[in-house]
Formats: sequence, structure tokens, C-alpha cells
Amino acid sequence: MRLSIHGGAPLVGSVRVPADKSLTHRALIFSALAKGQSVVTARGAGEDNLSTARVLRDLGVTIVRDGDTFTIEGVGPQGLKPPSQPLDCGNSGTTMRLMAGVLAGAGVTATLVGDGSLMKRPMGRVCKPLRQLGAEIRGSMSGEKELAPIAIGPGRMQDGMIRLDVASAQVKSALLLAGLVSERKVTVHEPSLSRDHTERLLSAMGANIVSLTNAGVPGVRCGPSELTPIQLEVPGDFSSAAFVLSASALIPGSRVTVRDVGVNGTRTGLLEIMEELRVQVRVSKWRELTGEPVADVVAQASELDARQAGDRPTVVAGEVVPRLIDELVVISALAARARGRVEVRDAHELRVKESDRIAEVVRLLAAFGVVVEGKRDGFIIDGPQPLKAAHVDVSSDHRVALTAAVLALAAPGISILEGFDVAAVSFPTFVADMRSLGARIDIA
Repeated sequence: MRLSIHGGAPLVGSVRVPADKSLTHRALIFSALAKGQSVVTARGAGEDNLSTARVLRDLGVTIVRDGDTFTIEGVGPQGLKPPSQPLDCGNSGTTMRLMAGVLAGAGVTATLVGDGSLMKRPMGRVCKPLRQLGAEIRGSMSGEKELAPIAIGPGRMQDGMIRLDVASAQVKSALLLAGLVSERKVTVHEPSLSRDHTERLLSAMGANIVSLTNAGVPGVRCGPSELTPIQLEVPGDFSSAAFVLSASALIPGSRVTVRDVGVNGTRTGLLEIMEELRVQVRVSKWRELTGEPVADVVAQASELDARQAGDRPTVVAGEVVPRLIDELVVISALAARARGRVEVRDAHELRVKESDRIAEVVRLLAAFGVVVEGKRDGFIIDGPQPLKAAHVDVSSDHRVALTAAVLALAAPGISILEGFDVAAVSFPTFVADMRSLGARIDIA
């Protein structure tokens, strides 16, 4: 798909973004592990979520989709059937890592595969700790890296405690699920708190799950549990809302409300950075759905100023990084127009996402006329820098494609984005939603 975007048109109005991708993955998987019928409504579920549904169907779980609603006939932890073919996770790392934990815990013989991008992403981070718990699981070695395909067989799971070197909600969730399915007690500690959707939803479904702190290090323990079915309307994905909010902040005359979006504190580090950059953003109408906080978020055109006391740079690093890992690419767009220096550090994880997102930030912003210094674990941008219209291929990564669209909406002139189909991985309604707010976007 090729987009032609006319920059500078103000965005005004309100919109709902697609359902939270991370929470939808978990709702589908946990519902399959419960006994009985669950109903999950996930507006505009993207390709990654459909990959999870497909994998579960291949394991014998009945899932019927009617529009935005999935009806899941849960089979319980022991009801998963060995598949007749490799389980295709598409482009979804969450599907592959979480299902690795489920299958390892259940001792189901299976092989997990994915598309070309996913097959290059590191899987040792989940396979190694699962083996420490007694799972039979092996990836394909490429030098020192353990990659997909991942082969899983009957193991001998045991109680255990795992300390992660890098905070990761996917790895943490895989380990907790392996313990739940195998009826073993598993404790996971991580250096800083990662997304806690797993803990919240498992608790809402009756799991025996406890949050822990050991010498200031966050952790969680999951013991043998029987999950109860749920009826869940998944809130909007904050990571998708980030692109709408960022575009609104960058385009003069804009004011946009994103309704019914998840504002879980382990996901909203971007709001803290927006505050530092003087973005006019407001959160209102707080409420809770199945343990998850939900609100409306409003952003309007802002004079961004990244200068801190004593002209110190705005530094995005440390414990905030896991809470905005998916928003770091679009932060680069805000940084390009902010007055002062923005430095992103401690973001090694960006190198091993769907693409090398640090390299892609440098490439993408250069196309729009912005100078960026790429670092081993992040990047540095000195702003403000003027934007120019660009003609750029964005097919490498959905976050890159959506950030390119934000830059194109803010840049004067007409920008051409090639390969925008990839955005459907997480935000299939982006073009329609932005047009409803006044964006001038043509599909070639």
C-alpha cells in the first residue's frame, strides 16, 4: 500500500483506537486455558492478534469471530491437542513467546514458526529460563543466538525462581503461564517493573498470583490455579493512541481526544515524557475494566520545549524504558520538533524488535530532513529541526510506518509512504481514523 499524505492539515475531534494488542493476546490465550465459554470484544484487532487466534485453533481450541467479538470455548490447561503442523505465529513475537510458555508447561509436542522477520528475533531469552524450570524446549542456534523455529516436547516442570537480566513482560508472562499450566509454583523477578497485563488479568480470572518485592526488586509468583471464563471488552491500545496524540501535538490547530484507552501505569511512560516536552496532554474520565484502568486522553498542538533546568537534555532512560518501549520510535518525531536535546538510552531492546528500530529511526528521520545520532542503545536528537516532505519505504516495521505517518502529517508538502500495509499489524484502522479527524491521506 502506498500512502500520499498532505502535511499540515489540523486534526480535530475524537477517535477510538484499536483494542490493546498486548491485552487481547492474553485474553485469547487465558480464555483458552479456562474451562468454559469466554467472550472477548477487541475493536479492530490487528494481524498479530489474529495470529494468536490461529495458533490456538490449531491446538484444538474453538474460536469464533463475529466482527470485533471472539467467542472462545476454553479447554483448560490439559485440553490442548498436539498440532498436525508447525504453529505459524506470523509476525507476532508475543504469540511465539507466550505460547512457548503455555506449550512447555503443558508438555505439548509442537513447533513454533513465524514470518521472515520473526524467525530472526531472539528466543533464547524465553527458552533458557523455561529449560531452567525443566521444560523441553529448543530453538535453532545461529552462532550464539537461539532463534525460531522453537521445538517443544514433554518436559519435567518443577517449582522455581527466575531472575531476569532485562525487564520483559513477554518473558515474565511465558514463565508464569508455564507454571500455571504445569501446576508448579513459579516466581519471576525483573530489574524493573514491566507491563503487568498478565498479572491483572490472571488475577481477575481467579489465578493464585502474588506480587512480591525482594530487596527493592519487583517480582511476581503464580501457583497452581483454575481459571474462570471471562467477558471482556478490551480498552484501546495506548501504543496506538501514542501516534494519534503525537500527531495532534505536532500540527498547529489540532486538538484530539482518544476515547476509552488503556492507561495502565506500566504502559504510559510516554505521558511522562510528553509532560517533560511541554506537550499539552490531559487524562480524564478514569474508570476500570476487568482490573485495567481506562480513560480518555486529550492532546493539542503544543510549543514543545525539551530544555530542562540549566539547559540539561531530556533523558529517556532507566526504569521508564520498559514502560514506553513501543513508543520510543514516535518519541523521535516529538524530539525532532522540540526545542533542546532529547537523549534515549538503555533501549538495547530496540535493536531486536521487528526491525532494528534504532537504525530505522535514523533512516526515517533523515528522509524527513532531521539529523539523528544513533547510539548502541538509543539515539540523540537536537531540536527543533524543520521537517520536509519525504518519499520513503516504511515496510520494515509497523511502528516505523506509523511514525512516518506522524512525520508526514506534520511536514509541509506531500509525502509518499511505500509499504504502509505493515501498519495493519497493530493499527489497521489508522487511515480511516485519521481521515475522520481531518487528515488528508490518499491511497495509491
